[in-house]
Amino acid sequence: MKQNVYDNHEFFKGYSELRKNNKGFNQYLDEPAIDSLLPNLENLNILDMGCGFGFFSTKAIKKGAKSYIGIDISEKMISEAKLLENEKVQFINCPVEDYKYPDEMFNVVVSSVCFHYVKDIKFIFQQIAKSLKKSGIFIFSVEHPVCTALLKGWYTEKTKEHWPIDNYFQESKRYQNWFVENVVKYHRTIETYANSLIDGGFNIEKILEPCPSKETLEKRKDLIDHTRRPPILIMKGRKKC
Repeated sequence: MKQNVYDNHEFFKGYSELRKNNKGFNQYLDEPAIDSLLPNLENLNILDMGCGFGFFSTKAIKKGAKSYIGIDISEKMISEAKLLENEKVQFINCPVEDYKYPDEMFNVVVSSVCFHYVKDIKFIFQQIAKSLKKSGIFIFSVEHPVCTALLKGWYTEKTKEHWPIDNYFQESKRYQNWFVENVVKYHRTIETYANSLIDGGFNIEKILEPCPSKETLEKRKDLIDHTRRPPILIMKGRKKC
């Protein structure tokens, strides 16, 4: 069964506050890094996988995108995202695993911190390649494998002596208490993400591990922990011709 923790009332309440009040790393680390990898979106068709509240749709249309489709497993988030729908923007409530990927429809596929919740990314990457037009772009971010390896946080929470890593090469389910207990995440190595992208039909063009800048830390001092270990892994691939 596919996990849909985002429709848990307690989880959704906590996550909504995090995102809408910009308390997480999304606005300052994940989104700017993904934006830096985007091509000119003028007249392009965009697919956003795990779109959440659909914030990227507004940005894509402002940058000239021809169309945008966002898909997400969470009914609660999609119901809010649908407030942004218009003649160019559509949101679909379904797991990324169940979406009926059309052949060669999109120019760009993006996904922000979604795939560490997905069990079979090799299948997903193949479907994305099928749905992209010739030389189409695929950009995704995931929670960094340095973080998903253990999911227990800092060694001694008060002093934060170091970030422990264990069982890095044991790729499997991990369980984390985040807003609620036993949130499932799938740990994979960087090697697996990279090779799954290549085997799925892509040439890798860029890999990023965003770190807060000095300017960012002046605005958000709480992000200092992210200078000690990478919170996010981002990859950009181009469909092989």
